Amino acid sequence: MRVRSIILGSIFLPLMYFSSFCEALALDASFRSDIDKIVNDPVKVYDLDLVENKLVFENIEKWVKRHIDLQKASCRSLDHRESVQCKLEVRENISIPYADADVDGVVSPSPFNIYFDKQPRSRSFHKALWVPTQKTQDKNFIADLGKKFIQRNRFVAVTNNDDIFDFFVLSWKSRIIREEPRAGDTYTILHRAKYFRRFHDLEVINSKQIVDFHPASLEIISYKSIMWTPIDESSGKYFPYLPIEEVIAQVDSFFVDEMEDYKIAEVQLAWYQSDYQIFPVLVIHTQRSEEEEQLYPMEQTLLVSLVKDIRIDEDEVANALSRREPQNLQQ
Repeated sequence: MRVRSIILGSIFLPLMYFSSFCEALALDASFRSDIDKIVNDPVKVYDLDLVENKLVFENIEKWVKRHIDLQKASCRSLDHRESVQCKLEVRENISIPYADADVDGVVSPSPFNIYFDKQPRSRSFHKALWVPTQKTQDKNFIADLGKKFIQRNRFVAVTNNDDIFDFFVLSWKSRIIREEPRAGDTYTILHRAKYFRRFHDLEVINSKQIVDFHPASLEIISYKSIMWTPIDESSGKYFPYLPIEEVIAQVDSFFVDEMEDYKIAEVQLAWYQSDYQIFPVLVIHTQRSEEEEQLYPMEQTLLVSLVKDIRIDEDEVANALSRREPQNLQQ
């Protein structure tokens, strides 16, 4: 029997631990009304444009090779999905400008590693550079720099129906500990701009573009393209939704006895990108009571495929929804 999983932030609970307890949640009238509004019409499923994606990844790797010598790097295969991670230790920091103009990079007090990860539908470049500063930048300024960087280098294939539609910016804070009783000063390690994707006016729930900047020099520290594959917009074919009773049954099976305190905060229709297609999913955002926040995450997210013959790959959902930001990252 195939084991299904619940995706709760970074928590995975196999089906053997599930129960059908959550009648009060699944059969709530307002919740069912929300589902009824969403699950009512056929919707198109689209194939990914892997030829166009090859060109996008070529643009990314061309940029990466300017900033890490892959001939000198140590590379290894990570798993059966042909993922590869490369690592190179460097003794000095050579800045990566966000535009064509050079910028003076920060000075690293010690050697650090540069990483480049390749997965079938994602790419990740990261400099493990740790140089705290008390300088900070305006969030909208950082967001604008990151978006221009992505567009200038053609790291996404933008169309009238497929584009960047939203963002948020986080700052990674650190406190330098000093002698008591004086509290340490707060320093910033990086500013992270994260961008979201919209296709035909709906969010693609697991597509992300991420750019990290150093607050003092504005040099690029990291860039990630996560499940943002171009779509063959001519390939759309209609599929029927799952019957609402099956949708409710799936939601019901997602909850365990210990989670009766969770309440549905929002129901959302979105797209989900797999390795070869993009299809509609029901996104259920749940929230736990404040009394239990020390024991379990306050907010958790569930996904239900709305296409009868298409399942969600749990490993892929794990990568999409369990990328929790470090606790030091603050809005």
